[in-house]
This record gives sequence, C-alpha cells and structure tokens, in this order.
Amino acid sequence: MKRWVGWLVLLGFAYALGLLIWLPAESAYRYARPYIEPEIERRLDLQGVDGTVWQGSAAQLYWDEMALGRLSWEVAPLQLLGGSAALQWLLQQGDGHLKGVATAALDRSGETVEMVEGDFGVGQILQLFPFLPLVLEGRVVLDLPRITLSGGKLTGAEGVVQWRQAALTVPLKAALGDLQLRLEPLTTEGREGVEGMLSNEGGELQLAGSVTFESSGRYLTQITVEPRSTTPEQLRNSLGLLGRRGQDGKYHIRRSGVIR
Repeated sequence: MKRWVGWLVLLGFAYALGLLIWLPAESAYRYARPYIEPEIERRLDLQGVDGTVWQGSAAQLYWDEMALGRLSWEVAPLQLLGGSAALQWLLQQGDGHLKGVATAALDRSGETVEMVEGDFGVGQILQLFPFLPLVLEGRVVLDLPRITLSGGKLTGAEGVVQWRQAALTVPLKAALGDLQLRLEPLTTEGREGVEGMLSNEGGELQLAGSVTFESSGRYLTQITVEPRSTTPEQLRNSLGLLGRRGQDGKYHIRRSGVIR
C-alpha cells in the first residue's frame, strides 16, 4: 500500500511539473503581471509572447511605451531547487544585441544580472531620452560581469561600458575617440548604487570625470573637457557653449538631479 502511495505522489509531481514545463508563456505572463513589482509592471509590456515558460520569446519588449526589440529567454530549472529562478535572455534590435543571465531569489530578497554583454548603435540609447537635443554617432559595447537590483532599483554594478568611435554632431561637432566608463559599486557607507570613472583615447577633446548613480534615483555627473593641441579652431570657439573655461584651461561640467 505504501509503495502505491509513493508511486502516486511521484506521478502527481511529474504531472504537475509537466504542466509547468509546457505552460504557454503568454498565459503565464497574463497570470504573473499582477504579482510583478508595481513600478516595473507599470513600465514593462511584452507583445507577441510565444513559446513556453521555460523557453520562449516576445516579438517586442516595451519599456515606458518605447519599443526596445525582440526578447527571447530560456529558464534554468535546476536553479529552482536552490531557491532562486534564473534565465538566460537575449534582446535584439536591428544590428544590436544585449544579453545576460538574470537571477531572482524566490523570497524576493533581490535580483542579480550577470555576464551582461552588448553591442549596439548609440542612437538606440538616445531613443530612451527623446528630450535630449543631441545627435550622436558610434557604437556602445558593454561588458558587465555583475549588476545587482532590489525591487527593480539599481543597487550596484561592475564592469566596463565603451563608446567606440564616439562623435557628437549636434549641438557641437566633435570626434571624441573611444570613451570608457569603468563601473563599480558605491563604497560610501549607507548608500547603494554605482560609481563610474570616465576617460577617453584619441579624439579632438580630452575627457575625464566621474558619474555617480544611487538606487534612490539621485545622480551626479562631473566631467572635464580640455582642448588638445590638434583641436580645430572652430571647435575650440564652440566650447564656450559648455560654460566658462577654468584657470586650469579645462571646461568643468557638473550636473545633478533625480531620475524617477
């Protein structure tokens, strides 16, 4: 009798697991939306969801009603035994892509995104900020071994963001060379977020500075711009748009605020 009960329990577990494995992704998405963090649920939308929970895709991912591209994913089921959910994901738009591995604790204690790699035109980033009066050229390459979040808010990151063959055409026309932003978690006690050091190689201007972004949404950007000996005269004259030149011969740009 006990043997039969054991077999029935095993059969029931296998049946439930099979239903979960073959559960259509579209049905799961509709069911899960009410349980997503309110801030994320308000801004996120998936259209054309296909496949299963374990391996599926969305024809279009929207964030704040902006189309970011086609999303595909594959879940690692064995991670569930350790109390977390993990999935490999890939976002594609045009000739650009962004991919990584996302892990979330089932007790909602935090989320981690690892092995993030990306390569896309800088114009694809600008579409997220349509209010900026800028025209940029070049490609962005990401290599971020680890990003940490809590409730959808950024609490830390480490790695490198590169802007290759960077160029600004509006409001100034300037070749900026290859820019690099090296990121690491904030080390100030009581603050969560990311700090990055900016530098560039080549180009018509020498750039350096720092960027700080806190999980609260506060940010601080401090950048110095210095003409090189080879900087064209027309570009030198246009740098006055950045503000007054300091006694050190550099233009100092400082911006701060809060992103909600």
